[in-house]
Amino acid sequence: MWWSPPDVPPHIVVLTYRVKRPKTVSVLTVNRSYTPRTTRLLAEYLAQAYPHARIFQEFHLTAENPAAVAAAGAGVSTRFGGTIMGFPDAAVVLSHEIQLWECKDSLTTLAIGQILAYIHMYRQSVESRSYPDHVVTAHLLVARDNPAMQGWAAQHGVEVVVFRPAWYDASLLRSASIAVTRQQEQSAHQIVAGALAGRLTDEQAQSQIEGLGYTIDAAKLMIAEARDRVSDAGHAESATEDS
Repeated sequence: MWWSPPDVPPHIVVLTYRVKRPKTVSVLTVNRSYTPRTTRLLAEYLAQAYPHARIFQEFHLTAENPAAVAAAGAGVSTRFGGTIMGFPDAAVVLSHEIQLWECKDSLTTLAIGQILAYIHMYRQSVESRSYPDHVVTAHLLVARDNPAMQGWAAQHGVEVVVFRPAWYDASLLRSASIAVTRQQEQSAHQIVAGALAGRLTDEQAQSQIEGLGYTIDAAKLMIAEARDRVSDAGHAESATEDS
């Protein structure tokens, strides 16, 4: 069954049930950063640039498992038992060309290396057999250009397209605002914890919280509510012990 998110034009086919969501990465990964912003950016650009082409988002590249196919018997797909090597953000199928696309906020060496790796995977994949007469090409869509990387991309045959509609900057501002608010909340919670532990007086905690941009009344309320929660938890624990 094919599925397309509501903001993706109908001629773009999404062959997955998995939705890309922002990820908080705590360890080094190989350039696997997804945001709704870049997903929308790529869908919008491809819809404008290739209105009549067949477009796949999350184009899986599968390594064949001949032993699994043979064991399953006749009639099974050549993808049966295979391993997904990777999936470029999109593939655009033209009359004699299949384009693999990745979308990033910025043009980087990692982005260039990633799309080149997908080209290598494609040539070994089961999916390439569906397009035996198509040449495969590498493409990057970015919102922020990096002139220092343009030459390296061109040298390796990677087309770079810079696309930055008005909503993109508005989205960045919203994300920045949300990040600042979360940082303020985290800092305020740490200050309240200091007051509860006795490292700060309530007056010191209120002053520091006010310095984060909160009103003095909001600071007092945070501390009071935290003390109430601690008190309620203590009463509940005592009641449990008594019973």
